[in-house]
Amino acid sequence: MHIVGSFWDSEKSIGGLVTFLDYAGFVDFVAGVVLLVIWYKKPKKTQERKLTLVAIILSLLAAVLWVADSKLSHRLTALQLVAQSTPKPLDERLRAFFDSVDPIILNALKHGIANIDANLNSLQTVELRNFGKEPGVGRYITSVTPKFSGMTPMGEMNTVTLNLSTNLIKSPPPQP
Repeated sequence: MHIVGSFWDSEKSIGGLVTFLDYAGFVDFVAGVVLLVIWYKKPKKTQERKLTLVAIILSLLAAVLWVADSKLSHRLTALQLVAQSTPKPLDERLRAFFDSVDPIILNALKHGIANIDANLNSLQTVELRNFGKEPGVGRYITSVTPKFSGMTPMGEMNTVTLNLSTNLIKSPPPQP
């Protein structure tokens, strides 16, 4: 069981399997062409000949569709990987971050409250510090003032006062 699991975990093995399946589709196509040549050269009864021709054509069509589907799914997977690796805009990531900390933060900002107290665990504190290092963050976060730091059963908690800009809740201009 472990051998099978390690095979599927290996990117190289999966790529090899996909390549093998592409070749299988190609081999099926070649086999269909060979059958077509044999069918053409060998005389048979008319009804058998028609049925055999239909079977060969369907086999060729299936092989072509197999290869086309395989190539299309490779391209779609590549496009999905590119889309996932493209970083989201800073304002979008900040909104997602503050929403994960406490949905009240963005709601208060929508109602004009710019100074908001928030409780951050240690991971959220580090993430907020990392946001602070990004260019353009000053457009959305004016200041972060520490108020209290303490230990809870859930770990370290930091209470901070966030001074946020309403730029954070404004929707970005439409892309042309």
